Amino acid sequence: TRSVIVDTDALRREPEPWLARIAAGLELERLAGLRLPEGYLHMMNPFVSLAAASSVTERLILGTAVSLILQHDVIDLAVEASTLDALSGGRFVLGVGVGWNAEELAEARRNFEAQKAARIR
Repeated sequence: TRSVIVDTDALRREPEPWLARIAAGLELERLAGLRLPEGYLHMMNPFVSLAAASSVTERLILGTAVSLILQHDVIDLAVEASTLDALSGGRFVLGVGVGWNAEELAEARRNFEAQKAARIR
């Protein structure tokens, strides 16, 4: 089965309907899935983008490639993933990783420390 990974960083100035049209076209071509990467500093939110894609498709498997788990609150990530899975009729696949970009990881660490400090207060 063939899937497509779309670099949403290149598309960030384009409106979401553009990605939904791509998803509809992939389904018409009988491709198996659409996967979107996640980047903390620059890319569009893959969950919102995949929700748009799910609204115009019925069978296309939708997923992240890769969701950066160290940059999320785990409860929020679980809620986003399960909501998208429910809205898409069980077609969402959560691909996870820890990332490689030192700048993104440092920013995520600062945000985590700030959130932790706010919760302690």
